[in-house]
Amino acid sequence: MNAQETKLQFLLEGTKQYVIPLFQREYSWGQSQWKTLFNDLLELYNEPNPKDHFMGSIVTMPVFSRPEGVAKYSVIDGQQRLTTFFIILSVIRDCAKEIGGKLPDIVNELYLFNKFSEGNDYYKLLPTQGDRKNFFKTMSGSQNGTEDNLNQMSKAYNYFSKQIKIKKIDVEKLLKTLTNSLLIVSITLNKDDNPYRIFESLNGTGLPLAESDLIRNYFFMRIHINDQENVHKNLWKPMQVSFDNFDKENEKGKTLSDFIRHFLIKDWGQIKEKEVYSSLKEIADRKSDDEIILYLTDIYDCSRHYLKLLNPDLEGNSKIRERIKRLNRLDVTTSYCFILNLYALYSHKKISADDFSELLSIVENFVIRRFICGVPANQYNKIFPTLFRSINKDNIVKSLMEQLKDKNYPKNTKFKTQLLTLALYGRGKDNKVKLILESLESWHGHKEQIEFEKLQIEHIMPQTLTDEWQKHLGDNWENTYDNYVHSIGNLTLTGYNPELSNLPYRLKKKEYKNSHLELNKYFEYIDTWNEEQIINRASELAECALKTWPSFHSNESENDITNIIVSDVTGKKPVSLFMLNEKFQVSTWKEVLIKTLENTYILDEQVFFILNQEYPNRINPNKDKLRVPYDFKNGYFVEVNQSAESIKKFCLQIINRFELSEEDWKVETI
Repeated sequence: MNAQETKLQFLLEGTKQYVIPLFQREYSWGQSQWKTLFNDLLELYNEPNPKDHFMGSIVTMPVFSRPEGVAKYSVIDGQQRLTTFFIILSVIRDCAKEIGGKLPDIVNELYLFNKFSEGNDYYKLLPTQGDRKNFFKTMSGSQNGTEDNLNQMSKAYNYFSKQIKIKKIDVEKLLKTLTNSLLIVSITLNKDDNPYRIFESLNGTGLPLAESDLIRNYFFMRIHINDQENVHKNLWKPMQVSFDNFDKENEKGKTLSDFIRHFLIKDWGQIKEKEVYSSLKEIADRKSDDEIILYLTDIYDCSRHYLKLLNPDLEGNSKIRERIKRLNRLDVTTSYCFILNLYALYSHKKISADDFSELLSIVENFVIRRFICGVPANQYNKIFPTLFRSINKDNIVKSLMEQLKDKNYPKNTKFKTQLLTLALYGRGKDNKVKLILESLESWHGHKEQIEFEKLQIEHIMPQTLTDEWQKHLGDNWENTYDNYVHSIGNLTLTGYNPELSNLPYRLKKKEYKNSHLELNKYFEYIDTWNEEQIINRASELAECALKTWPSFHSNESENDITNIIVSDVTGKKPVSLFMLNEKFQVSTWKEVLIKTLENTYILDEQVFFILNQEYPNRINPNKDKLRVPYDFKNGYFVEVNQSAESIKKFCLQIINRFELSEEDWKVETI
């Protein structure tokens, strides 16, 4: 990167052309920006010995275009400012024509045109497609129409023209001020620089530049000018319009950039978000000019599949459509690169619709099991990018299961154990939990279709305990609440969530009895609701889950886990805690708890605020809220009067909260 201070005169002199990225947004500066710029010019104009005035930066990158012509520089940043300078120069030239002399020719030959070039190369600034017709008119001095229907460039021309005439400006002096007193930082990137990062560092508070903007410009500089309109109309614009519908207002181009990133990942492996342009350019640079349109056509074809991932209703096959909808609820966009490869096989009739649907269900199985067992999702960006290349396409369904079962895929014993105790609900996981509950309900095979979208997640033991609920749960109600309030055994679906709220169990049971859901028919013969009943129900739901998402391991039997012992620490003494690659000597479960909290506090100081909100009976700044408080160093108190089993469960809930795995936390006992 070459950055230097310069004057407009030196920026424009010589045979060259500044190219605004093709099909970029049109000229949009208005009177507010024109007024600010012109006032700065007047201030310098009126100074007897004007000092240099900094006007911002212009960031460019040398480019090669088809066909070749004058030296061209793509404008990465500063296009609005640079375009306005050209408009002011054209106004100065036209005002000078009324006076006579050589000034008009000087402006034309030094600053506006490449005198001996032809076609588009004649202009030192080549705006985006939508602006060219208006810009060429402005440069030729022909302004038409009334003020109400003028384009933005003509309005700018009229504004500066009126200001010069009203204030009786000496245009020769104004030209000298404009070309010699305005200081500009000219930043010229080389081929190895990342224009996205340069733009981002210069425009931290401005509109973000999407990687797709750079990619679009790259493609159209590679495509012959005779083909550009057709390619834009049939390939690029349909993609951009379709994906723009999914963008947030301040993130235009992001969805298209995300798609291109997944398109690249599906063939080349993991690519960082801010390296999409440089990665695509590196790949496309190897292709000939004749191949570049074919490459863009491949991207366009793939974009039709990606749109179905974003909006599954576009998918015609009902089985595939529902599978994609389910995966989207699991928020596993890192799998898109893999699914795009499956879509390519499906579209070329190399796999059937049933096979495609089955492959998607295998991905769901893999994600659900890992989610329930607290396996961190941050490993997906290492698993899915290379997955397609590793599977046998001749026996693709079996091969996919074989590949995934060795990627930290939980076996039945771990899966069921976690379902019995894991805090599923909360912390942004509600959509996934609702999908799990819907799946467990659907496992019963209803003939009548259930409108799940009208149902909500209901806590049987409520999230806010009344005095009656505390008495109902018994003396150990705090531990029962903390350990099981968000577990699968205490969750169900209902259309009457607001009405049920924190009603006593005897009243909730009456409402459940009237429900058409199998999940709620369970309560008909259950007279009380406590820790034992929650575990019993969780065990039944876990059996359904094992059948809904069966293991990839063929040698596993559900019968092997029918009598799982939830507690494996009662009566055992801890001697070592292994956490985050460190070993700590401990002798009591209280020390295990304190050491676990100390290490999580190092990871994030806000952890205690979060844990206090979620487990006020375990961690609280008010020691009077706890039975046996331990004074922790940051102003919080920790409840240490807990059983070994409760402490282990709580510690696992904490590490799950931080998206750590059980490999990051282990206790050695004797």
